[in-house]
Amino acid sequence: MKAKLFCLALVFGSVAIAAAQQQAETVFTDGAVNRRNSAGKLRSLEIGDKLATGDSVITKAGAAAELKLLAGSSSIKIRQNTVFTLGELNVGGAKQTVLQTVVGSVSMKFDKLATKEPLIGTASCIAGVRGTEVELYAGMDGSSLVAVVSGAIDLQSGGETVALAADEAVQVKPGMAPGEKFAWIGKELDFSAWNQGKLQDYLADPIASAQKIEEELAAYRASMNELLPQLAAQKAAYDEAYAQLKALVDAKEDAKAKDFRDSAVFPLMQAQGTLILNIRYYALTSLSLRRFVLGGMYMQLKTRHPLDAGDPALAGFLKAYARILKDFEDGIVPQLVEADI
Repeated sequence: MKAKLFCLALVFGSVAIAAAQQQAETVFTDGAVNRRNSAGKLRSLEIGDKLATGDSVITKAGAAAELKLLAGSSSIKIRQNTVFTLGELNVGGAKQTVLQTVVGSVSMKFDKLATKEPLIGTASCIAGVRGTEVELYAGMDGSSLVAVVSGAIDLQSGGETVALAADEAVQVKPGMAPGEKFAWIGKELDFSAWNQGKLQDYLADPIASAQKIEEELAAYRASMNELLPQLAAQKAAYDEAYAQLKALVDAKEDAKAKDFRDSAVFPLMQAQGTLILNIRYYALTSLSLRRFVLGGMYMQLKTRHPLDAGDPALAGFLKAYARILKDFEDGIVPQLVEADI
């Protein structure tokens, strides 16, 4: 009986999801700065607090925070009115941290990392960095501006990749390929003015803006849908292998059970973990896009047309908004857990 429990404990100990790995430490805060953890709990962020995968930092007007990555001496400066999240994605069989700016502006400097440099991104793009100091700006309409101060990045959006070197920048609209590169000579962007321009563009054509968000969410959903059948197949294979392992344990074939566990059960379990990690990434990014970008669009338009439901722009946006929410409920919500929402 003890041998059976020991063998099964080894399996379940590896399958169980451990506490999220700590990724960063808070070294500075100013003003109203909150932390939302992966369980959905919101509280004030304090100097010395450690942040783990799945945590978000939310700064209010006039507030700021600075984080230090634990795997080296790299720093992340989070400016006011920003939502910043520590995500995770499996790339080429290896886990990579994704430092994601959902809305707002962030400055990152990567220096002397003890591990592979993380990915950076917004809701509309993702990039790999190489010895980089970079500025990320995420607008209220889901668009982004990424500028490289030093080093280099390879930025992906809309199925296309653009390489940026020092003093180069690019803007990205939701669901679209990166725009043309332009010169960026180390000057910090006036984010408020830039974002105000995005607001004006949105108000000029809210229906088109909503459709861009819809396309971006559809792309994330398509990425998930490619992985879900693979996950179902892996789960079926794992269940079958686990049943065989249990039979070996019940028969007290301990040596055979150990060999089978190592050669068959563990690889299937790890393959499931990779798929689950990426599905979660796409689902959580979709949630951020829906919550902070699409939700912000809705509030901006409703406050300008509180009593004019017949306004064509409002009516068209609300029609698109309802369609997006339905697609989100049908396609994304099943991959979320209660704590996410």
